[in-house]
Amino acid sequence: MAFNFNLDRDLAVNDASLTETNRTANVSVARSSLGYYVEANPTAVFNINDASNGDQNALAISTTAVYNQLAGFFFPSQSGIPKSDDTSSTAPGVRIVDISRPTLEDRIKPGSITAHVLTTGAEAINSYVYNDLLATGQLSSLYPIGELRGPLTTSLSANVVGTVFYDYGVMMFHGNDASNGIDYTSKLAGSSSGFHLNSLSAEEFLTTAVDFKTEKYVKNGQYFCHVYNKEANFSTNPTFGNASGSVYSNLTGNPTTFITTIGLLNDGGEILAVAKVAPVVKKDFNSEAVFKINLEY
Repeated sequence: MAFNFNLDRDLAVNDASLTETNRTANVSVARSSLGYYVEANPTAVFNINDASNGDQNALAISTTAVYNQLAGFFFPSQSGIPKSDDTSSTAPGVRIVDISRPTLEDRIKPGSITAHVLTTGAEAINSYVYNDLLATGQLSSLYPIGELRGPLTTSLSANVVGTVFYDYGVMMFHGNDASNGIDYTSKLAGSSSGFHLNSLSAEEFLTTAVDFKTEKYVKNGQYFCHVYNKEANFSTNPTFGNASGSVYSNLTGNPTTFITTIGLLNDGGEILAVAKVAPVVKKDFNSEAVFKINLEY
């Protein structure tokens, strides 16, 4: 049975909240974050797994397919992935830090990223440090995006080493850090262009740790559903009728129903949310009921 809401009468609360959470991701092939390197014209394949890891039938996929997917999604108006420090040039390879959706929540908070990149043998105090600033150019049609730069104390230089796609939890290193002599668009010595699930060979000589904040936006509404004495006293349950579809005679006088579930629908009749009633509520012509539904989304 459908009821129409009077939002002036039935909507008690309609507000929203924003929560921030501090996060640290030590990038690897893990449940919370993923790091990898792909090339437009690779010399090695992008191995999801292989025989050495116990999968004799694993697929070997060219990184070109992965590179083209990244280019088509994040830079649809470009012919490839542009270099972040020289947008007139195409990056032959890119390094990706991908934050999983459960960790990401709604998005990365702009301006909250501090990324530490270490080469093999380097101490933490000697790591390359990058922060993010909201981008002012139109490098991508997606919005908002940020620029990965050197430490904020020197961030006004042209040392842009990558792009952040806040809503997608993706940090893309696709530039040349000239001040530190490291080019994130090329393979480093000893590095391969693919990775296995149990060893991140793509970043064999790079270790990346990222501190950032995530944001979660929650909208809260409280709705009152009124069921008056002449409403919800019959059911569409097949047990209410006989084989011909007629309601049994002993249920036509003063029948009794039990309300177990309440659905919230839009104007098109599409169900948006379902609330379960516990315990169930008995309903007949001699009773009325009011339900308060808390909805968070």
